[in-house]
Amino acid sequence: PGDSTLDVGTGAARPLLRSGFGDDEREGERTFAWVEGRHASILVPRRSSRRATLDLECLPFLPTEGSTQQASAVLNGVSIGTVVLPGGWNRVSFTAPAHAWQIGVNELELFFSSSASPAQSGVGTDARQLSVAVDRLTVR
Repeated sequence: PGDSTLDVGTGAARPLLRSGFGDDEREGERTFAWVEGRHASILVPRRSSRRATLDLECLPFLPTEGSTQQASAVLNGVSIGTVVLPGGWNRVSFTAPAHAWQIGVNELELFFSSSASPAQSGVGTDARQLSVAVDRLTVR
């Protein structure tokens, strides 16, 4: 009952990161994992099938000033929205209707409009194709 939060970038969250995520990372007090490529999947346990909002705290990789990043979310095969991600760490929300949930384990798929390598973009040495760093997912 109540809110549930998945702190991505920690060992406790790793079993629920089904696909698309790089290694756990830390920057100061913040833990996170980068989505490598343009798709990631997270398992979301739930004891209710009521409507809920999913808050995603994330940082898009925007290699140039004109870069943009869109995120689309699909819960158990039901599209629950698309948002444009502003630069910097921010929180975006998706509302999932009751019919999208199942009691037990749910699959949240995230699709991103672009990915790029910091090394190829001239903003670092990381050769991975990065789209978004995910810090936490909260279901409320």
